[in-house]
Amino acid sequence: MKLLSELRDSLPEPHRSQSIIRGYALEGNPTIHDVAGIYGGRFSLGFIDDAYNKKHPTWYVGCRLGAAVMPPDTFHNLPDYALPRTTGVVTSNPRLVFAYMAQPFLLERRDAERLSVRSDIHPDAGIHEGVIIGRNVSIGPDVVIETGTIISPGAVIDHARIGENVYIGANVVIGGPGFGYVIDDELKTVVTFPHVGCVIIKQDAAVLAGTCVCRGSLQNTLIAQNAKIDQLCHIAHNCYIGENALVVANTTLGGSTKVHDYAWVGTSTTTLQGTAIGWRGMTGAAANVLHDVDDETIHVGNPAKFLRNRKEGE
Repeated sequence: MKLLSELRDSLPEPHRSQSIIRGYALEGNPTIHDVAGIYGGRFSLGFIDDAYNKKHPTWYVGCRLGAAVMPPDTFHNLPDYALPRTTGVVTSNPRLVFAYMAQPFLLERRDAERLSVRSDIHPDAGIHEGVIIGRNVSIGPDVVIETGTIISPGAVIDHARIGENVYIGANVVIGGPGFGYVIDDELKTVVTFPHVGCVIIKQDAAVLAGTCVCRGSLQNTLIAQNAKIDQLCHIAHNCYIGENALVVANTTLGGSTKVHDYAWVGTSTTTLQGTAIGWRGMTGAAANVLHDVDDETIHVGNPAKFLRNRKEGE
């Protein structure tokens, strides 16, 4: 484990010169042992960018990070009482610097994952009585599966919490890292962004054959109670799929997409990252969702546009 100053010194030269360590907190600051979101465990490393700061101006209330990477304006505009136990790392590109700083932890996690993904059930996995597991299933150590759940042949599951009476189809992949990278224009390279969240699947949900559900980056990917995901879908990191929502075959949900309760996502729909499909919202076949779909509306086409309101019972 490295002190924050050592992490800073390990940055490539263009970024090292940008980073300023908040001196008064550095000497007494403990070692950083993990990466996390803003409200992660004490002594974890996290970051805050301009967009998040504008949307959540009081994000520092309850912040539990030992060190936070942030832009200069955010740092200098914090009230005096904010972050008394947090070391601030100031940079013009907090997301990129955070990605560099996270590399030591990311490599350790990769080593652990290589050891844990085997063609059997890891002894540290929490498999409750009454779970039915098919042939050639791989279950890693960071997995809990509740009673009554069925895991079909060929499934690969890691970093997941699966509730009661869930159905997992054949060759489903759950809990692998999502597609997360940060481009470093100055060094002309691409830096891997850490994925440290998990996948949570609530009771009575179903994930059918060939679907991939990515683990969260700094938060969790969540599939709520009784949600149903059809075959050959891609559910990216940090997505939320609400109760009784239906996601039909070949759909691709971009990162942090929110599909609210009772929504119907039509076959081969694609969503832009961060978009939302509202309560009882519906998309037509092959819809390309670039903007939020309002509650009880139907959107179709490329790009998806409002067609009409969804009828009762539809």
